[in-house]
Amino acid sequence: MSFFKANKAGERYISFWMFVVWIVIGLGMVYGMIVLYQTYIDTRSSEAEIFALRIFDCLNDNFNYNQVVSNNFDISRQCGIDKNIHNSSVFYFNVYLIDNAGNEKFIAEDGATSFKVDCEIQLANQGDNSLLQTKNQQKNLPACYLFNGQVFDEESQKLWRIKILGASNQA
Repeated sequence: MSFFKANKAGERYISFWMFVVWIVIGLGMVYGMIVLYQTYIDTRSSEAEIFALRIFDCLNDNFNYNQVVSNNFDISRQCGIDKNIHNSSVFYFNVYLIDNAGNEKFIAEDGATSFKVDCEIQLANQGDNSLLQTKNQQKNLPACYLFNGQVFDEESQKLWRIKILGASNQA
């Protein structure tokens, strides 16, 4: 019994330090939450880039010009793009093929078509940069990504340039 009596004196110091540790942990958690929620993280430009590159990767794999320009070509089905995602007015894309003479052939367009005008204005204001959205622009404008690449048609042995404009305004 004397063993327990000897240790009672230390309990009042342990409980004091325990409360100090709890207060420090609580203040650290509050500070972390304040810092986290005051930071604005904009992922729209990354989403637009990923969206455009996903379409390019899909079209680049086993590219066939005759199949792509046919009337029954469904880019959403071919590339595995969920119709609900890009018809929900937060995404937009268009695809053009360009021959050696510089003639553009329209392939596909889908999503919020109003983004096309917004992206064209941003493109005209910023030149031919890939990343068209800057941090200083308004938050309600879509972030746009213009991708220019090349695809090779093995059937006709012809190299085509491809232009894909992807846009995202997902909050």
